[in-house]
Amino acid sequence: MKHGRVWGVVLVAMVAVGACSSADDVVSSSTTSSARPPEPTASTSPPDTEPGYAGPDAEILVLTRGQAVVAIDPADGSVIEEVVAATDGDGPQAVGVTVAADGERYVSMAMAPQGQCDVRVFHVADGDLEEQFVGKAPAFSPDGRFVAYLDDGYARLGLDSGLPFCVHDLVVVRDLTTGDERTWRLVPDDDVDPANEFELEDFYMLGGTPGALDWAPDSRTLSMMIFGEGFTSYTIDATADELEPVQLTVGDDAAGALDEVLPNGYGVSTDEWTADGDLLVVAFSYHWDGWARGRAADGVVVEVSETDPGRLTRSVGEQRDGYELVIDRDDAETTLVLIAPDGSERELMADVASAQWS
Repeated sequence: MKHGRVWGVVLVAMVAVGACSSADDVVSSSTTSSARPPEPTASTSPPDTEPGYAGPDAEILVLTRGQAVVAIDPADGSVIEEVVAATDGDGPQAVGVTVAADGERYVSMAMAPQGQCDVRVFHVADGDLEEQFVGKAPAFSPDGRFVAYLDDGYARLGLDSGLPFCVHDLVVVRDLTTGDERTWRLVPDDDVDPANEFELEDFYMLGGTPGALDWAPDSRTLSMMIFGEGFTSYTIDATADELEPVQLTVGDDAAGALDEVLPNGYGVSTDEWTADGDLLVVAFSYHWDGWARGRAADGVVVEVSETDPGRLTRSVGEQRDGYELVIDRDDAETTLVLIAPDGSERELMADVASAQWS
C-alpha cells in the first residue's frame, strides 16, 4: 500500500525542455519554525466484468476536469460524496488531492482564477476546508510525522524572480508534531541571480521543473520527479543537512529492454515505492508512443516488468491489492478505468483529471 502520493493517477502533459540540473549540486538547508467545464458523470457504458466487486474496501478520491473533488464507489463509479464543488472560474479551484497515511484527505487549491502561484493546501474536516500551509504537491510520510511539499523560494525571501510563472524551487519538510521546517533550495543562490530574468529562465526552461514528491517506507527518503529532458527521478535524504540528490541510472539489462520497447528514446520518472523500499519507475517515450514500468534498487533501474509499446493513451496507475486505477485518453475525452487482478476492466467515470485510493 502506498502512502502520500501527491497527484495519484495523473494525465501527463509535458513541455519539451532541455537537460536537467546536475545531480552533483549541493544546496545548504535551513531549519525554521513555522467557462465552467462539464460536471463529472459516472460512466453509462456497461462494465466489462461480471456483476459484483471484490476489490479493496475503499473509496476513490477523484479530481475532475471541472476542478471538483468527489469520492466515488469503485464498484460502480457512483458519487458517494462531493468534497469540493466545481467553481465557475471566479474563485479558488482544486488542482490536486492527497490522502495521508492515516486516511485524512487534503486538497490543493489555486486561490487565483487559472493561477498556480498562490497554491494552498487544505485539510478536509467534517465537510469543511481548513487551511494548512502555502505550497504545492504535498506528500505525507508513512509514519504520519512529516509532510513534504514545494514552495516558492523567491517569494519566501521577498525576491522577484522576474518571470511570468511561479518558481517552486524550495523543498520543504515540516514536522507535524513540532511545526519545525527543514528547507532546501533547488536553485543554488550562487548559481542563479534572482534579478537576472534570463539566467533564471534558462534554469527552468533548460533544467526542468520539480514535480511529484513521494516518501519511501522508511519515512526518511524522498523521491522527486523533475519535468525536463529525461523526466528525471531523484532520491533525497530528507534528514540530511544538505540536499544531495541521487539521480537514477539505468542498468545494462534494463537499458536493453527499454531500447527494444522504446527505440526512439525515453525518459524515466518516479512512480511509487514498494513495501520493500524499492522504487518503481516509469519510462515514457520521447515521441509519446509507449511506456514501460520497471523497478529501481539502490538508485539503479534493474528490471522492466511491464510495457506498452503502442500509442500512449493510458496513464500508468496507482494500485491497491492488485486493483489498478488508470485514466484512458481519447482525444479530449478522459475516462477513469478500474483494472482487476485478472485483467478485466470497468469504466467508472468520465472527465477525470486524477484519481487515487482513499
